[in-house]
Amino acid sequence: MSAIACPSCGIASEPGDLFCGHCGAPLPMARARAAAASAQRSSGCGCLGMGCLFLLVLGLAGGGGAVWYLASGEGPEARLDELLDRIEGLTEAGPSKPARPVSPAASRGEARPERAETRPNASAERAALWQTARAEKGPAAARLVALGRLAQSGASEKELQEIEALQEKAFAEATAAIERERARRESFVREAAFGGWLRESAPAADAAWRAAGGR
Repeated sequence: MSAIACPSCGIASEPGDLFCGHCGAPLPMARARAAAASAQRSSGCGCLGMGCLFLLVLGLAGGGGAVWYLASGEGPEARLDELLDRIEGLTEAGPSKPARPVSPAASRGEARPERAETRPNASAERAALWQTARAEKGPAAARLVALGRLAQSGASEKELQEIEALQEKAFAEATAAIERERARRESFVREAAFGGWLRESAPAADAAWRAAGGR
């Protein structure tokens, strides 16, 4: 290391001196070298503090991710196999390619179960509708509903003809039932009114009868 000249008096100082031995002025180059050496000794690994902090955070994040993954609902062997497969996929694919997804069932060597399609028994439903529609003594409203559903369920030409005939019959029965109910209510109203008139006119009729000599 070469000698450093004092900025005040110009006399050369010994290497490593922080101050001039002649006038006592501080030597800037020597202080800068001492600060750099002190920072290198305090770091311990020869790298900058931000680099060490980044490596520490990266290690903690990787360890935390591994602990969280192992704490999931799968078995420990399956979780470890899947984690190793993902790490291997990341290293083989590189940064520009995504890692291939690995399902837990595939990592355990299990076959994916096939979904069983469940469909309603259409034939049994149609048979029940036909039974309701063809009933002779059933309610007309229920038969009309069943016939409407049968007409919308892809009936054949022959079935459509039968449905139309049954609809006309059920509609006529429903209309007749409505008329009967209306007549019954009108008769009830008339009878109630007549009964009220009799109750109101009974005293007057009795008085007229007695006045005529009746007993």
